[in-house]
Amino acid sequence: ELTIIEESGSNEKYTIHFLDNMKLILEDECGCACVFKRYDGKVDEEYPLVETPKYEAVDLGLSVKWAIHNVGATSPEGFGGYFSWGEIVQKTTYIRDSCVTYYKKLDDISGNRLYDVATAHWGDGWRMPSKAEMQEIIDSCVWERTMMNNVIGYKVTGLNGNYIFLPGAGYIFSSSHCLEENDCCYYWSSSPDEDDAACYLHIWHGEIYVDKRYRYYGQSVRPVKD
Repeated sequence: ELTIIEESGSNEKYTIHFLDNMKLILEDECGCACVFKRYDGKVDEEYPLVETPKYEAVDLGLSVKWAIHNVGATSPEGFGGYFSWGEIVQKTTYIRDSCVTYYKKLDDISGNRLYDVATAHWGDGWRMPSKAEMQEIIDSCVWERTMMNNVIGYKVTGLNGNYIFLPGAGYIFSSSHCLEENDCCYYWSSSPDEDDAACYLHIWHGEIYVDKRYRYYGQSVRPVKD
């Protein structure tokens, strides 16, 4: 917790949800989130003090646009970060006892910056895809196992000819990174399934479907945009 003394002299208590050398996310007692970014410029510079990175979305002819790379990556073939469902920071160990959302009653977290890692890291407008949106990309696109810059993954092409690449980033259980010959892709959705599991996109040796998994696994996130 963090207590801030405001200009009025009142003390306001906040819960720290995310903290690194560039960003601080707080939640007040009413459940409202506040985001603070590190300022490295001159005092007389105009706001915004830190330029927001530009992320690209691809129109596949679906109800939402899909990002070209994972959260934490800088290229389509980059693995990016691994996150437990409903958490916005990476960890060293992915087990039940370290998962803050395990057995926590939550509705769909899409767009909720306290639990949606895409919104928390990339800003408003970006979010985790829902279970229905994952089913849509399965049903409406052509999937091809291929390689990009020596990384095995899947090229997903829409009916309009545009495509994205999903790298076989595997998953993390406990502290073990499971790649299975780079032929497995596991991407979290924003949709919960009971209080201990959540829905995810399951791609393994050509099998592609939406499944559910315990929330404490460390998996990739590919954001979407309306």
